[in-house]
Amino acid sequence: MKLTRKYLFEAVWEFPRKTLAERWDLSANTITTGCKISQIPLPPPGYWTQREMGKPPQRPQLVGPEDELIELTDPPKRKPVQDRRPEHPRIQNHKEKKLPASTGSTQSSTREIEERRTCKSIDEALPIIRKAYRSYSSPRAFRDFRYKHVLPASDNTIRMTVMPELVERALLILNAFLRGCYDRKWTIQIPAANDRNKNSVEVDGIPILFSIMEQRRQEKIKSQNSWSEWDYTYHSTGILRFQYSSSPPIWQEIKDRKHSGLEDRIDEIIQAIESEVERAKKAEKARQENLRLSRLRDKLSRLIETVLAHNQACDERLDHYLEQFKKAQSIRRLANAFRQNIPPEELQTHHVDWIKWLGSRADQQDPTTNLSAVDFTLPLDIKSRVKEMIAEDPEQYGVLQELDLDTSIENTLRWLASTRVNHHW
Repeated sequence: MKLTRKYLFEAVWEFPRKTLAERWDLSANTITTGCKISQIPLPPPGYWTQREMGKPPQRPQLVGPEDELIELTDPPKRKPVQDRRPEHPRIQNHKEKKLPASTGSTQSSTREIEERRTCKSIDEALPIIRKAYRSYSSPRAFRDFRYKHVLPASDNTIRMTVMPELVERALLILNAFLRGCYDRKWTIQIPAANDRNKNSVEVDGIPILFSIMEQRRQEKIKSQNSWSEWDYTYHSTGILRFQYSSSPPIWQEIKDRKHSGLEDRIDEIIQAIESEVERAKKAEKARQENLRLSRLRDKLSRLIETVLAHNQACDERLDHYLEQFKKAQSIRRLANAFRQNIPPEELQTHHVDWIKWLGSRADQQDPTTNLSAVDFTLPLDIKSRVKEMIAEDPEQYGVLQELDLDTSIENTLRWLASTRVNHHW
């Protein structure tokens, strides 16, 4: 790779060497060595941190010819020394068992899929990834006010939450993930309809929100507004997390490991999405089943309330008959008292008529003397009557046979008692 001294000087002061190495497919040591040989000044330690804080050191001037070409080439890698010692028979047998029993055509097709999915440059990525790269890596890209991560410039840009140093790497990981989704005919929505800060992939009708977030490092600094207060600023750590969920705010995540980054775990991410879909399907199925059982219990509850209302009506009639009987007995006692306390010589016609009227009034009030007006309906046994009502109308109530009727009726009665409904059974 050939570059001019001026171009290399501008590049190493604009981007970290690690970022340039990934973009140019070189090692960071090759770029550092090329700068030192060509006498190109390099950013001092802490330069990128100070730049993030808005106080970068002053850039020096490039001395010497600017158009001189510099060739950057990685040194050839040494071939690993093969261990020619004979292996233990147990190890050899273990390796033989792990060998895949597949044909060459299958291996070649798998290799083609992997090569198509992974790419080392944004130029080879999907159009939506290239568009997102232009948005996030622009010098005018917006920053989050508090956490300092880069914000997308337009609404239909893929969503992620990373610092500028990891924009390219995060997008390449998303590119590999999106290619895996397209291979499986999954539908991608950017951004998600129900969360504008996330993306969505729909699998078998189940929407899964996903995004890549960076684990940031927090630094406590003195506030510029007051000497006694503190502010916080955030820096890149280089650790990425792939977050996904079918039921926010509960999120699952797969993150960088010590010896394997997210780039090496695309298949694991795809499998995690499939597992989340299966979990969401089971949860939805359980929710539908609980909803169906709840409807059945509500229908059973209405039958129970009908029987309870009948029994309550019996109790209310009994209270009414007792009240009438007590009133009739009181009237008769009153009439006898008048009859005993009025002397015969003072007894007049209007006294006799009034006492006679009391007797007739008592007979009207007394339910025992007017049996035709008495309702002799008895209260019902709740369990037996509910089962009879189900058997009488199997078309409407036959589905209730799926329930354990005895247990369900007892639970409903306890629930009604706990709500302090004044039923008497």
